[in-house]
Amino acid sequence: MSQQVNKEEAINWLIKIGTIPYWDSIDNRPLFRRIVKKNDGTKVDRVTEEEAWPFIINALGMKTETETESVRKTIEKALKLQGRI
Repeated sequence: MSQQVNKEEAINWLIKIGTIPYWDSIDNRPLFRRIVKKNDGTKVDRVTEEEAWPFIINALGMKTETETESVRKTIEKALKLQGRI
């Protein structure tokens, strides 16, 4: 994932890999977890995912729990429409 990522690209990438953000109240920062079946046909290696997180967080402006929750709801809605969750 390139360093120049806009909000739409970031959301589309998270939808593609079936991953949602959630707020870690202990560390006060957004984290990510996969919510679709692992065998859904989309493969992204762990290194790529881990390198992408800072760019995704920045592009989506997830600095608070409320912002993270809003992004999570958007992604969950799209995944439900696709029948992936």
